[in-house]
Parts: sequence; C-alpha cells; structure tokens
Amino acid sequence: MSNVIVTTFVQVLETLVGNRNRMLKKFNEFRHSILILDEVQAIPIELLKVADYILREAARLLDCKIILMTATRPLFLTEAKELLPDYEKYFRMFCRTKLIYKPGKTTIDEFIEDFLGQVESKSYLIVCNTIKESLLIYDDLKKALPERKLFYLSANLLPCDRVERIKEIEKSFDTLKPMVVSTQVIEAGVDLSFDYVIRDLAPLSSIIQAAGRCNRHGKEALGFVRVVELTNGKKAYGQMIYGDMQINVTKQLLDQKREILESDYLELIHEYYEKISGYVSCDSENYIKSIQKLIFTGEKYAIDQFHLIEEKGAYVEVYFRIDENAECLFQKFLHAVREKDMKKKYDSMLELNPKMSAYTLSIPEKYVSRINHVQEEVIWSLPMEGCNDNYCRDTGFKREEEDYLVF
Repeated sequence: MSNVIVTTFVQVLETLVGNRNRMLKKFNEFRHSILILDEVQAIPIELLKVADYILREAARLLDCKIILMTATRPLFLTEAKELLPDYEKYFRMFCRTKLIYKPGKTTIDEFIEDFLGQVESKSYLIVCNTIKESLLIYDDLKKALPERKLFYLSANLLPCDRVERIKEIEKSFDTLKPMVVSTQVIEAGVDLSFDYVIRDLAPLSSIIQAAGRCNRHGKEALGFVRVVELTNGKKAYGQMIYGDMQINVTKQLLDQKREILESDYLELIHEYYEKISGYVSCDSENYIKSIQKLIFTGEKYAIDQFHLIEEKGAYVEVYFRIDENAECLFQKFLHAVREKDMKKKYDSMLELNPKMSAYTLSIPEKYVSRINHVQEEVIWSLPMEGCNDNYCRDTGFKREEEDYLVF
C-alpha cells in the first residue's frame, strides 16, 4: 500500500544530507518515491548547488521521480523536463497586476503617513519581513483607521488562530474591503485576493509570490503591487532577513524598470536568477565534497554542519493551554506519557500530535522565564492564566519592544 507523506523541504533535504538518527530513519522511504516539491524557491543562494546535487543523486541512486511545482523556478534541476508545453505563453497571457517600485528607504512613520494620504476604499495587503515591523504597522493603522476592518496575520499567532484569522478574512470580502497586515506566511498556500498589495523589499521571488495575492482571480482590470524599502532608521528590514546580495540584485532590476506588468514577470525572474548565480558562494562545493568523501563531523563543512535554515537564536516549543479544548488535549497527553503499554502510548501520541500542534508556538528561549515548567509534564506549557498574560488572540505572543523575531 502506498503512503502519502506531507512534510517540509527542510526535512527532505536534511534527511538526504545528514547524520542524525531521527532524520536517517526516514531515508529508506525515498527509494522508488515520487517527490513533489511545491514552491521551494526560498533556498539560501549559497546552498542552491548542494540542493541541486543531492536531488539529482537521489533521482539517480534511489530511483526517485521529482516534480517541481513553482511559478518562480529556482536555479536547480535546470535540465528537468517541462510538463507544460510552451509554458512561457501562459505567463505572457496574464496581465492581472503591475509591480511598481519606488526607490529609497523609508521609515515606518513615513510609510504610514504616505499610506494614509493615499488610502482608498479598496482591499489592501501589506506584507512585512519581520514580526516587529508588522506589529508596528498594524498598531499604527489600527489607531489611525478605527473605521476600517483591519486584520493581523503572522507566525506570531498560534496555528489554530491563524486558521481562524484566514477564515475571517475570507468571509469579510463578502461585505467589506478588508485591510491585512501580514508577514511572509501569506505568500504560500493562502487563496486570498486583494485590490492592492504593498510588499516590503525582499528577494524578487518573494515579491512575485506576494503579487499572487493581488487581483488573483482577474476580477479587476489591473491590480497594483507596490514595493517599498522599509527601515528601522539604521538598517532595512529586508537586509536583516535576507542579507545584502539578494536585496541589492532585486533593487537593481526594479530600479531599471520601476513598473513591470505581470506578462513580463517570467522574463524578470529569469534575469534575477541569472544575476544571483554569479554570486553563489563556495559553501555548496564544500558540502558536496564532504558528502562525496563521507566527512560526517569534525570540519567546518562536515555533514553534521549542514542546515538549510540558519538558526537565529534558541527557540522553545511551548504548548498554550488557551481554552478548554487545549487543556483537554494536554491532560490526554499527560495520561499518554504515563502509559506503560508502548503500543497504546504510540497510538495515543500519533493521534494527539497533530491536534496539539495547533496550540504550539516556537518562542525565543529568553522568554521561558515566563513559563513555570514542571519536569513531570515533559513539554513546556502555559496554563490558561499564563496565556492571558502572555498571549493576545489579535496579535499573538507578547514580545519585548526591541524584539523583531523572524519566521
């Protein structure tokens, strides 16, 4: 019987390139499998070649079939066969949106002033690079536009609240012109369409993803995607997350054209990848050598040093016992932990894990002092009264003023 497994690209690549038992237990599942990779263009530039190498080797040695699904094809598996004949014509035939770039950095205060001076009776999506940035913009707009229906969406919210928030936004389109402030979480897997999208400067692939949330169904003659570069006064938020190279290449391309129709997006994204390919570092080559020579540990580019996502500080998974359902699941979890019959324990955990993940949030380790962790409870958790003090159903986990945690 065939299995369908839904996972992340991080899990896939770190299983194919890794030496941790937890990951390697899954390795044999790749043999004769079909890998469907959906929108994986956000791979760090310096690791593109190792991603390409390991996927090609998986196809060759493990008889994997790989299907790459993307509107912004990244620089790997370049020799793959296009399943859609003459796919370029489909890009050329769409003209739902126009990218508009305004050069120059702007502070959040300046952005808010400019936005309020131009806001119309339309639906708006503002996509930010950091949680701090998104919260500042949301708070300012909530004060300035009390009459508008304003929503907040980011990974600062519990998964259960994100799901409900998306449902609320979808429903609001029936009677209102909603305004949403979000982070990158809205760029994939969310079928929402806005009249106007504003995207803080990011790599071009992320900007194109954000553009996919503007006039998505082509109901308007043309939707506008405005790209701005927001800064905290010292450094642009995009550079904090993506570094200088991808941001600078994107700025160069946008600055040359300033206004780009959707029919030209494919040509633009090809030009973007061509430019960044010249900046690829030697990291990939070094990791490939370690894989070929089976250097598992003890060197800078040893296999155990490979991580697709760079850790930005320490995090703790915390379970929020925020309502009766969450508390009920938590009590069932404690009962399962104490179960002596290993089969029953495994079955209970298998059933509880996906349900409990809806109430679980990754928070910076510096905040764990707020949590009274009991060793017998196995996992970090916040009881209902703790949730009231540390969590807001509107904007999520309450952070310190200077915290700009990124997801």
